[in-house]
Parts: sequence; C-alpha cells; structure tokens
Amino acid sequence: MAKDTFYFSHDYNVRSDIKIKKLIIKHGYLGYGLFWAILEDLYSNQNSLPIDYDCIAFDLRTDTDTVKSIINDFDLFVFNNGSFGSLSAERRLKEREEKSNRARKNILKRWSDTNEDIRIKPENCLIYCIEIYNEFEKFLKVGITTESVSRRYSGKLNNYNYNLIFSCENTTENCLKLEQKIRENFTNYKPKEKFAGYLECLYIDDLEHIKGFAIQDDSFRNTNFSFRNTNFSFRNTNFNFSNTIKERKGKENKGKESKEDISALPSKFSFYNSLIDYGFKKELVSDWLAVRKTKKATNTQTAFNVFIKEIEKRTCNLNEILEFIVSKNWSGFKWEWHDKECNLSNSQHGKQSITNTEQFKQITQAVRADGVRR
Repeated sequence: MAKDTFYFSHDYNVRSDIKIKKLIIKHGYLGYGLFWAILEDLYSNQNSLPIDYDCIAFDLRTDTDTVKSIINDFDLFVFNNGSFGSLSAERRLKEREEKSNRARKNILKRWSDTNEDIRIKPENCLIYCIEIYNEFEKFLKVGITTESVSRRYSGKLNNYNYNLIFSCENTTENCLKLEQKIRENFTNYKPKEKFAGYLECLYIDDLEHIKGFAIQDDSFRNTNFSFRNTNFSFRNTNFNFSNTIKERKGKENKGKESKEDISALPSKFSFYNSLIDYGFKKELVSDWLAVRKTKKATNTQTAFNVFIKEIEKRTCNLNEILEFIVSKNWSGFKWEWHDKECNLSNSQHGKQSITNTEQFKQITQAVRADGVRR
C-alpha cells in the first residue's frame, strides 16, 4: 500500500441516519455501497467532484439514474458552482490537516531555524556514542540529545542493553554536523530487532575509528569528551579522560546524575555464551534460545545450572540432545521426558510395521485368489 494512502472514519451508526434509511429503502444496499464509493472519491479529490452523472456512473459500473438519485434525492451532499461535496467529509479533512500541522510543528520544535512560530532550538546539546548489545549481537549508535543519555534510552531498547562509550556537549549545530559526518563515513548496521532509531546504527568494529573521527573534528578540538575507558590514545590533544561514565546534566529540577564506576560492576552472565563454552553448537543454541523466548523462559544463571545438572546425569552427545530438545519445542529438559518420547516413538513405529504387514498379507491373498479365478 502506498505511503501517502489516507483513511477516513466510517461511523458505525451511519445506517441509523434517516437520510441513509431512505436511500436503502429506494436503492437497497447497492445504493448504500455506491454512496460510500462516491464518498471515497470525494476524499481523494479534496471533497469536490464535478456534477457529471454519466462519468460517475461509468466509473462505478452502474446506471446514470441511480447515481443521479443518490446525489440529489436524499440531501447527502452539498452543491457549489457545478460541483458537489460532503459536509462530513469537509469536517474530517480539516481535522486531518490540523493533526498533520500539529505533528509537523512538534517535529520542528527542537531543530527549526526558519519558522518564527516554532520554539528556538536549544543552543547546546549532547552528542554520544553507545554500545548496544544482547546475547546475540552488539553494535554502536551515535546520536544527539538535549537530555541525559540514560533518560533518552530508559526502557526504549526492548531486549537490548547499552553502555555509554563517549559523550560530549557542544552547540546543537556542531553536534548535528558531526552526527551527519559519522553516518556518511561509516557503514550502517541493521539490528535483528527493532527499536526507536534502529535504522541508524553502526558496526561495533568501527568503534576506535569513530572515536578518532569525533575527536579530530575541527568543531570539537577544544571540547572535553567523556570516555568510558582510557585505552584510546590521541596525538597533540589535551583531553581529560575518566574511568567513569560522565553524562550531561539532565533538567535542573532533576539534579546532577551520579557517576557509575564501570570497574565496580559485576560481569553480566550470558546464557548464550555459557552454553557455547560448555560445548553446544552456536546454531543449536540460537534455535533453543528462540524457543525459550516464545515460552517466556528466563535465561538466568540458575536456569543454566539446572539444565547442565540434568544433562550430566547421563553420558550423551550434547548437540544431539539439544537438537532433540529444539525439535520438541521444549524450553527445559528432563531425561524422563526424553525417555517417554522415545518409547512413544518406538511404540508407534511398531504399530505401523504391524499394519504394513497385515496390508501386505491382504494384497498377497487377493493376488492369489485372482490367479485362481483365471
């Protein structure tokens, strides 16, 4: 469907209107359908169509008298200088235009330079780079914000987490220019899951180059970048580095944000990596995690330990067992489940063999009997 397709509301009580009732009495539901077809054409033509009954009738594959009656006999339309329209369509078109204008103004509130009726864009803002990750992938996102990065992404990344790589405050114009340069000079990465801004991400392998690109930009040479770590060196620069995440102040009534010591944070447990390290194939692990996700199973350290404890009860081929689990769409595993499924499968196979044997005997007997008759 085209992007510029619009919709109009169809009131559920239209048939209760006395005008519509009279229309249905005279022309049946064929006339009712033709009325809505004419209304659709009015919406597509800014609520104005020429009074050409023959042309409308040809377009709707009906007779001219029916079209003429629908337009003139039930006070459903208004007329003006050789054309006609609908009052309800005009009202809804105005409402749609007002909503569109409000949305446009809201978009331009921060960044507009030309519209005098729009709030002046902020003088300064924050440009940042964050690492976004989950158990399956990690990538970068560079953006700008007038608030803190933590507030910008609080609860908005769906199934992803993030770490701040660097941030710097500068004029809004400079931040916009640097953001655009980075997007133009580095390859776009498309994440597996969608979130707000997911089409504007970059490859994690370009991290060090993006850092250097940002710090060497002419507009940022005399500004301080806050970096997550100090393992990135620069030549002929006088920048202050820190082992803590520094984010720009939020709104004044929210106070200063506390600094977070990265080294003090415990390492995050990865269900995916733990299974890989234990010896399971990546493809099977990914398939099983997809099953667990649909079953809403939690991928915690405890869940991993319980699974491994059950697996170690017997000597087995790890990947064959995991493939069996995925094929059964199980979010967990018990050996007793495995045994039950195997016994059931063997039982069904035996029954099938018996059935096939009986069928063979019946066919053989029929052939022999046919031979005797001949």
